[in-house]
Amino acid sequence: MGKEVFAWQPIKEPAGLGCASIWLRGICQPPVRTASKSTSLCGYPSTPKPSRNIFFLATALKADAVKAAELFEKIGDYYDECGVFGNVLSSYFRSLEIREEHLGERHTDTAIMCDNIGLFFTKTGKHNEAIQWHNRAIAVFEKILGEQHQDTAIAYNNLGLAYVKQGSYDLAIEWYQKCLRIDKAILGYDHVDTAADYNNIGEALIKKGDYEAALEHLLKALDIKVRLLGENHSNTAITYNNLGSANWRLKRFDEALPYHQIAYAIYQETYGEHHPSTALALWQHCVRYGQQG
Repeated sequence: MGKEVFAWQPIKEPAGLGCASIWLRGICQPPVRTASKSTSLCGYPSTPKPSRNIFFLATALKADAVKAAELFEKIGDYYDECGVFGNVLSSYFRSLEIREEHLGERHTDTAIMCDNIGLFFTKTGKHNEAIQWHNRAIAVFEKILGEQHQDTAIAYNNLGLAYVKQGSYDLAIEWYQKCLRIDKAILGYDHVDTAADYNNIGEALIKKGDYEAALEHLLKALDIKVRLLGENHSNTAITYNNLGSANWRLKRFDEALPYHQIAYAIYQETYGEHHPSTALALWQHCVRYGQQG
């Protein structure tokens, strides 16, 4: 099955949020203001007021610190991509430390880093730690942005993922539904983020064993994705695969197999035969076909 994870990146994909974006979300930095020379009536540079110098210096130092925090975060991302997990957290925590010192604990960019740390803990199987970090991020987002903001919704989604991995499916569905309500209110029904919400709820319902409810949500996700992304998009394949899994558990084999076949065909066309997603889809298809007899 395929999970769609909301992460922080420089430009929110697929819906832009200006300064507030998603995974590896870049920091919206204030322009560095530098003091320009002022000239006296005699034609000689005059001395700026000390308070003005201090202001410009403080602004520059803060901007440099924010850039350093962003750099440490990207170093952590690089280690993550390379699979050097032991070095990820040291970079992430250094980034967080800088943000807390220069931006404060109650700043949205600090909350973003907390959320990213939570996602890393989810990825590495430390679900209790992940839940703590996501809750810490959510507390800031709700206080600064409110409960009906899309950045808050992203954090809700990521907490839901941690609960899924922990096996707490009812809690996961609760947080996913909060995310869905916000996305529908802000983005509308016909948006890929809304489709991702339906897909994630559907997968959690499969794990919970509520297959009919899962199908209801997955079919909504598929409807949106087919219209917005097309039938042959790799993101659409995620939902095709989940639909196959839900139907299979309901012993609707004639409906399950075509969904798995479509997902495999899309992955093969998009990524090639030797990609992990293609291999997984092929394995699932073969297992389903073999079990059907």
